Amino acid sequence: MMKTLKIFSALLLIGFLLSSCVQNQCTSVRTYVKYTPIYKGYEEVKNSVASEEPRTINNPGKIYFKDDYILVNEINEGIHVIDVSNPSAPVNVSFINIPGNLDLSIMGHVLYADCFVDLISIDISDPQHIQVLDWDEDVFPNRVWFNGIRGNPDSGILIGWKEELVTDTIPCDDFNDILYWQEGRVVYLDNASMGGVKSGSAAGGGISSPGAGTGGSLARFTISNSHLYAIDQLDLHVFDLSNNEDPRLKNDISIAFNIETIFPYKDYLFIGGRSGVYIYDASDPELPVYLSEFTHANNCDPVVVQDDVAYVTLRDGTPCQGSSNQLDVLDVSDISNPTLIKSYPMSNPHGLGLDGNTLFICDGDAGLKVFDKSDLQNIDQHLLSTVKNGEKYLDIIPIGSSRFAIVMTDAGVCLYDYQNPSQLINLSCLPIILN
Repeated sequence: MMKTLKIFSALLLIGFLLSSCVQNQCTSVRTYVKYTPIYKGYEEVKNSVASEEPRTINNPGKIYFKDDYILVNEINEGIHVIDVSNPSAPVNVSFINIPGNLDLSIMGHVLYADCFVDLISIDISDPQHIQVLDWDEDVFPNRVWFNGIRGNPDSGILIGWKEELVTDTIPCDDFNDILYWQEGRVVYLDNASMGGVKSGSAAGGGISSPGAGTGGSLARFTISNSHLYAIDQLDLHVFDLSNNEDPRLKNDISIAFNIETIFPYKDYLFIGGRSGVYIYDASDPELPVYLSEFTHANNCDPVVVQDDVAYVTLRDGTPCQGSSNQLDVLDVSDISNPTLIKSYPMSNPHGLGLDGNTLFICDGDAGLKVFDKSDLQNIDQHLLSTVKNGEKYLDIIPIGSSRFAIVMTDAGVCLYDYQNPSQLINLSCLPIILN
């Protein structure tokens, strides 16, 4: 018996030593970037949605036009409201503070905007004194903050990440808390779980006329047939706006990985993604049905449509990791079988817009290019004009009724008269002012 106990003890000691040895071998000294989530409380975020004094544009995103007003998204902060009833003298009216805002659309007097993963409906009939009408929680669960990682919903609303350069010896056991790993890079979530984050009078007379406004070609929100269609990274979300002050979520439809833009045409929705354009039949507004798609190389691709022809720009130098810079012109007269009419090389095209036979392309550093598109096989032979002032041209909204265009660049928001498309006239600009 004593001999058996001695053998057992010896085996325990050997096992302990071997375990220690294995653990010692499974460590590494690494210099890496540590990302720690930053949270705000739900009530703090909700209470911060309000009209504020106008501020300068610093980090613009989407643009929108409604009732002589331009609305410019300040990425993750809110929306600038600018009166352009006199395009030569725009007036910065107010700033609507909306934490986590990226996208917007308007129906009548109601602004729909994302606030992190929530949708809020705001009465903007008086942009200087807005009123929150409705708050729909957790309707955009795919909102991605960092490489697909979200924080712990019990900690509050994830608003960003703190970066920190760290040199440390990392034991094997710590790998259980690492959700993203590359050589020299680590993301910690402080033991947080994966999963969705739960959140909790103007010179022009106000924004209140019936109907929807107009978004740019990079829009992820659009309104058609009294429904709001909003896309996130993966899904199409459908809201009934029969009562536009109280939108009702009716459907969530999985589309594809990394969809980016949406454009309504007739009873169809054209959804631009990194690998193609997806076409959905929305004749039943609550139940869009997949019809077809046009596949292209992995690229970012806003799309606009007119007279059964779709215009798609592809560009490189983006997270889409593509290498093409071109305009694709598609025949969509047979909606179930879109076909390529012709591709045209471009420098680095971003957003685009249409007014009659006039095609506007924001070609990055190469400028704003204006084409006569009446001959689809030879669009490149009909370049009417180019605006190039050392800026990167990003998106455009042509206002056909007024014949002026709202142009977003990396230097600001400008208005151009295009009564003569061969000679655009700069009416005014609101510059980006870095803090």
